[in-house]
Amino acid sequence: MIEFTIHVPSKYDYRFTSAKRDLILDIIKRVHIAIKGANVPVFCIGKKDLKEFTTTENDMKKQKSNFPPSEYRNY
Repeated sequence: MIEFTIHVPSKYDYRFTSAKRDLILDIIKRVHIAIKGANVPVFCIGKKDLKEFTTTENDMKKQKSNFPPSEYRNY
């Protein structure tokens, strides 16, 4: 099982654990490209727990973002 977070601009994030992470992300990227015409930014963080990089509903109420820094961006 691999943990991953889906960041949703202007809303809180969704944190998941799945053995099919790569397949899920591939499908999300393909749909995003088909609809928006742009790739989805992917961040690679070498930690098992992504809590510190996930914006929760409570964080949003406090106007706090836990979006990963650009140094973790995978181009």
